[in-house]
Amino acid sequence: MKKTAKNTVIICVVSSILLTALVIFSLPIACTACWHSISPLDRPTNEIKRELLEITPIGTKLDDVISTVESKVEQEEWESLTEIIPKGCEINEKGDAYGYSVSNPYSVVGVKTLNVHLGYGFMTYVYAKYAFDENDVLIDIFIGADLP
Repeated sequence: MKKTAKNTVIICVVSSILLTALVIFSLPIACTACWHSISPLDRPTNEIKRELLEITPIGTKLDDVISTVESKVEQEEWESLTEIIPKGCEINEKGDAYGYSVSNPYSVVGVKTLNVHLGYGFMTYVYAKYAFDENDVLIDIFIGADLP
């Protein structure tokens, strides 16, 4: 084999290896970007809260919020309505809702909490906590996210 032909073969083999490596290492990044762009829960919590407040504004009665949540669950937009807790909503110093374990100092808003599991974002489980006053009137919504 001539030297030029041998060099061409070497260049082709090296190029193939590099191209294969590029595809293998780029695929997870591309998949992550695709998943991130299609999940509506992969937005900042303040955007999710704003959307929920458009659907259930401050001042909405508890029964109306429950009806709205059940409708969203039936339409498979949200995962589930989990529970109504007869105590206020626990939030952290940043104003984010706590999940099931409170490890930092927190404050309590309202006297009753409605927990709603919204679903999965990218590598997070997103939920909303609706805080109600003593008259079952919505006073605020807090968004939380935990690792699944």
